[in-house]
Amino acid sequence: MSNYKKLNQVIEKKEELISLVKQYGFTHEKVICYSRELDLLLDDLMKSNRNNK
Repeated sequence: MSNYKKLNQVIEKKEELISLVKQYGFTHEKVICYSRELDLLLDDLMKSNRNNK
């Protein structure tokens, strides 16, 4: 997958996370789950960027 697509996934997940935080607060299980998913996407993107240098 290209870094552009990965970046778009990160942006979409971040927007979803912000929406969930507004709805449920920071400590809700859904929010924590989305936060972890965002972390994994960011890790993957950062690894790809390191490998492309």
